[in-house]
Amino acid sequence: MAKILGYERGAVRYVIMSMLFNTIPMYIFGGGILSVLEGVEHTFGEGLVQGVFYYFLSEYLPPTSVEQVVMQIALGAVVAGSLWYVKTPRQSSRQSAWSS
Repeated sequence: MAKILGYERGAVRYVIMSMLFNTIPMYIFGGGILSVLEGVEHTFGEGLVQGVFYYFLSEYLPPTSVEQVVMQIALGAVVAGSLWYVKTPRQSSRQSAWSS
C-alpha cells in the first residue's frame, strides 16, 4: 500500500537532493533548457538572426555571475524532478501483492 503523499514527497526530495548532491548534471541540464528558452524568446522578439546568435552565446559561453549558476542548477533540478514525478508509474491502492 502506498504512503499518503509518497510521490509528492519523493519529487520534493528528488529536487532538493539533486540541487545539493547532483549539481553538475543539473547545471548542464538547466543550462540547456535556459539557453533554448532565451533563444526562442529572442527569436520571437528580435528576429531569427539575433535569436540564433543569442542562443549560441548563452549556450557555449560560461556564465558571468553566481546568480546564473544557481539559477541553472535550480531550473535543472526542478524540471528533472517534475519529469520524474510525471513519468514514475503509480501503484494503485487496490492493487494487492498477489496480483503481479
